[in-house]
Amino acid sequence: MNIYIETETGKLLGAEGACPGGEHFAHQLSWAIQHDAKVSDMLQCPFYHPVLEEALRSALRVVASKLPATVQRQELSLCESTPESPVC
Repeated sequence: MNIYIETETGKLLGAEGACPGGEHFAHQLSWAIQHDAKVSDMLQCPFYHPVLEEALRSALRVVASKLPATVQRQELSLCESTPESPVC
């Protein structure tokens, strides 16, 4: 899978890939692109286990690691939740 992003903002621009169950990725990515989502926005979404979409999270992590620090934001699964601050 290749994910295309705007480097300056982290905005998702497109993707391509070929795999069994690829319609799952296509649906999620097309929805995100339609709503002008950024890589960081996608990583803030829950990814349930076990589902194919978990592979998308791995690809998004790779993309996020290549973005400038000013564009990156902590992903939801890495947040420490407290009663005072339930999200990042």
